[in-house]
Amino acid sequence: MNLVAAACRAEQRGAGRVIVAEADRDPFLPLACVAARTSRLQVCTGIAVAFARTPMTLAYQGWGLQEASSGRAVIGVGTQIKAHIERRYGMPWSKPVPRIGEFLTAVRHIWHCWQRQRWAPFHGAFYQHTMMGPEFSPPPPTGPSWTITAGASSPTSSTGCPCANAGRR
Repeated sequence: MNLVAAACRAEQRGAGRVIVAEADRDPFLPLACVAARTSRLQVCTGIAVAFARTPMTLAYQGWGLQEASSGRAVIGVGTQIKAHIERRYGMPWSKPVPRIGEFLTAVRHIWHCWQRQRWAPFHGAFYQHTMMGPEFSPPPPTGPSWTITAGASSPTSSTGCPCANAGRR
């Protein structure tokens, strides 16, 4: 079934959101297409794999989806499991609980800098973002705040996680 057509029908029937998981596709492009053809549906990643990207990459993708949806984006991220991160995505795996917390802190930091149109470097234990010229900063948002949340694959994955329901911009 065509996702965009299904989302349009769902919106006409009163649905409140459409969620696309990062399973057989990256969720951002399909959600941007849905956003372009709907006016009320929240467009949600459920989930986007955080460790398959850098915080900067997710910041750009989330910012773009927020802009395309006129403020209806909800960015859900998760860690995935070690085998997928290392063997499917070819990315390093380490300390998922503190790393996802820092990942979301870095994304929120980047978004905050873009909102203010003034760059401040981010220095963390896992991620370093130290360069951002004005030509690489998107324009300030015009829509409402967005939400970014974190999911976990097991109860122990989220124990002590400082980022569960990481909150609004």
